[in-house]
Amino acid sequence: MIFLKRREMKKWEIFFCFLALGLASTSPLMGQKMGFVREGYVLEKMPEFRQIQESMAEYQKKARLKIQEQQEAFLKKVEKFQQEAELGTSQALLENEAKRLQTERQEILAYQQALESEYSDSLNKSLRPVYEKFQKAVEAVSGEQGNIYIFRDEALLFEVEENDLSDVVLKKLGLTPTENVPNRGNLKASNKIGYLNVDSVVTRLPEYKEAVKALQTYRQQQEAMLKQQETDLRQAYEKAQELAQSGTASEEAKKKAAQLVQKQELDLQDAAQSADSLYQVKYQEKLSPILKKVEAQVELVARENNYTFVIRLEASFFEPKEHDLTRLILKKMGVELAATNEN
Repeated sequence: MIFLKRREMKKWEIFFCFLALGLASTSPLMGQKMGFVREGYVLEKMPEFRQIQESMAEYQKKARLKIQEQQEAFLKKVEKFQQEAELGTSQALLENEAKRLQTERQEILAYQQALESEYSDSLNKSLRPVYEKFQKAVEAVSGEQGNIYIFRDEALLFEVEENDLSDVVLKKLGLTPTENVPNRGNLKASNKIGYLNVDSVVTRLPEYKEAVKALQTYRQQQEAMLKQQETDLRQAYEKAQELAQSGTASEEAKKKAAQLVQKQELDLQDAAQSADSLYQVKYQEKLSPILKKVEAQVELVARENNYTFVIRLEASFFEPKEHDLTRLILKKMGVELAATNEN
């Protein structure tokens, strides 16, 4: 559970990188220059990247329209089904039509998932040469600076402006930086590096424990709601079957029972499919304020202790214990660890 990680890191690359720098030594002061690049910042200023974004946005727009057309056509069929039920269509025909509608609904969902997969594959293929061009520019800048190490900003929790080589990479790509930040790119001659296990901090905070309880309660409520809908659907189906086999029930009663089953089936499918996305929204709502609070304390501790880099623990395979900032940050946040307590 890595809360602040924006995307999966290539651990082995960063491990060898930091090992070569001598992070296994007892001193966090590296007597050489190092830099980092904000990948998103650079890519968004590359014309070919923006062109791909525009092209894929148009692709998404057309895909959404097609899905919308399918959904609207499906809803018209559902309305027609309901009208036929009211007009006295036989129970057997209604049951067959209900099954056909349910199959068509699943086909629409499968088509939507296929479009999303196709979009992802097409995007990755289109971006591959752009990333290769970006990588070559980063390598060239590293060589010009003396074959220095250049890190992705995703590996870092804190960095200083001087070590930001993003604009230098932009210039290497033949592009003009739009920001004018003093000292950006004027690399520090030496660096002090710390690291942090974000989970170790977050999970010890009282507000995190409260958030977990709230999320557990929310999930239980979701499960209870789905269970109740399943019970309601089962009872509605049993009632419809009972009426269909009854020799005294009116056709009107049979039709209404069949309509209720169809409606509850659709409602249950919608609720089940949206449950996870709703939970993720609630998760972000509860965790985002905590993460922002931790980020603020990381910057405060780093500046107070003259660190130029704070790396994510998951970006390293080995790190000297004396440069772990967990205790300092927790102390700033009012949480004390026992002397023998491991991070």
